[in-house]
Amino acid sequence: MALLVILGPLAVVGIAIERMLPSEKPGAVYQGQLRLVQTDMIPGKLGSQPVLAVVGTIRNVSEETWSSPQVEVQFKDADGRLVDTATHLAYDRMILPAGEIGFKMTLAPELPLDRYHSWQVVLRSAREGTGMCW
Repeated sequence: MALLVILGPLAVVGIAIERMLPSEKPGAVYQGQLRLVQTDMIPGKLGSQPVLAVVGTIRNVSEETWSSPQVEVQFKDADGRLVDTATHLAYDRMILPAGEIGFKMTLAPELPLDRYHSWQVVLRSAREGTGMCW
């Protein structure tokens, strides 16, 4: 009986904390709610080293707030073969309903720049809610 008296309030506190924390949604849930509306790949240099910057915009077309979007860019050669990838997690970013955010990824290519013929950006994950924990 004493064990129930002690564990009962702890269970209630645990449930309350769980409801306050954001939940990561699998791809099928946020697909259709977040959209990549524009991306671009920009070759450049940082000092004397070549770099590739991928910039883009994510639009929230839902009525929910989403946070911490993770995007992956897949680079392909002229024959359409995958030659490199990079992932970016914007852990401190929120996308309000009907809002947009920009993102930028910069990487030092491991191959000659002419091998990076095309790119595709894929939204891999996002969290429902503000993503802030108290």
